[in-house]
Amino acid sequence: MLSISKPTLILDEEKCRYNIKRMKEKADANNQDFRPHFKTHQSNGIGLWLKEAGVQAITVSSLDMAFYFSQAGWNDITVAFPFNVLEAGELQKFPSNCHLTLLVDNEQAVSCLIALGLPLSVFIEIDSGAHRTGLSMSDKGSILKLIIKVRSSENLSFKGLYSHAGHSYQCRGEDEVKTVHKYLQDNLKALKHTLVEAGEIYVCTGDTPTCSVGSHFAGSDALSPGNFVFYDVMQAEIGACSYNDIAVAVACPVVSKNAERKEICIYGGAIHFSKDSVEIDGNQSFGQYVENVGELGWGNVVPGCNLKGLSQEHGILQVTDAVFNKIKVGDVVKILPIHSCLAAQCLGHYMTTGGMWVEHFVSIKSQR
Repeated sequence: MLSISKPTLILDEEKCRYNIKRMKEKADANNQDFRPHFKTHQSNGIGLWLKEAGVQAITVSSLDMAFYFSQAGWNDITVAFPFNVLEAGELQKFPSNCHLTLLVDNEQAVSCLIALGLPLSVFIEIDSGAHRTGLSMSDKGSILKLIIKVRSSENLSFKGLYSHAGHSYQCRGEDEVKTVHKYLQDNLKALKHTLVEAGEIYVCTGDTPTCSVGSHFAGSDALSPGNFVFYDVMQAEIGACSYNDIAVAVACPVVSKNAERKEICIYGGAIHFSKDSVEIDGNQSFGQYVENVGELGWGNVVPGCNLKGLSQEHGILQVTDAVFNKIKVGDVVKILPIHSCLAAQCLGHYMTTGGMWVEHFVSIKSQR
C-alpha cells in the first residue's frame, strides 16, 4: 500500500499524454517538424510516451542530458544551449549513430567545433526578444558571416536558425502571447527573406506559450517547446493552458499548524519547488493548493489558499478557516508548482497517479 511521507512529485500520465498528443497534432497541422524540448521532464520513461506519439527528434539543454537520451536510443538530438567550448572533449563520447546539433552565436565557438573535426550540425541562435543569447534578428551581417564560416568547414553542417522567445513568459493573457507570437513569426519570415542569398533557411522555434496559443507559423519550420508536457501555474497564469491541463502536483506532508495566523506548515520548501513565484490576486504565490482526490490524485484549485512562502524545507500555506479546520498534522496536501521544470529537477523522480515510479535524469546522474 502506498504511503507518502516526504515531498513527492505526482504525475498524471493521462494529462501528460494528452498534452503531448495535442501539441504533436498542432505541429503536424501547421506543417512543422516537432522537436520537443526534454529539459522539462528529463526522463526516459516520459520520453517513451513522446516516442509513442510519433516524436523522432528531440531537444535538450546540456551535453550530459543529450548523452543520457542517446543511451536510450534517441539519435537526432539538438542541444539548445550555447555551445560551451570548455566541454568540447565531451563530444567524443557520443555513439557514432547519434546526430548532434549544437547551438552557436559566435565565431569562437564555431572555430572550436571546426578544430575538433567531428561531424556535427549547427543551429545559429537568434535573439527574438528575450535578450539572453543569440544574434539580433536585425543583424543580417553577423548572421550571414557565421553561416558562411560554418558552411566553409569540412566537418560542420549548417542546420538553420534557432530562436526561443523567452520573453513570452512575461505575458499575462492570450492576447499578449498572441502579440509576441505574431511578432516572432513575422520577423523570422522577414529574416529568411533577407537571407535569400544564403539559400533555403530552416528555422526552429520553441517556447511553450507561443506554441500553445499561436495558430500560424509562417516564419518557422519546426517547434521545440518543452514545458507543455506538464504545464504549471506560471503557464496557466500566462494563458498558455488551463489549470486542468497541469499534469504534475507536489504531495507534501503537513507538519505544523498555526491557528492565530491560519497557516499550515508543510514539508516542502525551496529545495523541492525552487523559489520561482508569480503574483495571483495581488499575492505572491509559490504554489497553488488543490483538493485531494485519493492519495495520488487532485482536483481544483481551492480559492483563498496560497503557498505564501518557502525556506529550505519549510513551506507556509495560507488557508481559509474551513481548510484550516479540515487539515490535520500528518495529512498530505497537494500543491501545483509554479514552474514544473524546476520542481521536477529539484525532486528528481515521479510517482504516477497509477502508483508507478518514473525515473528522472537527476536521480540517474547521481548514481554515476
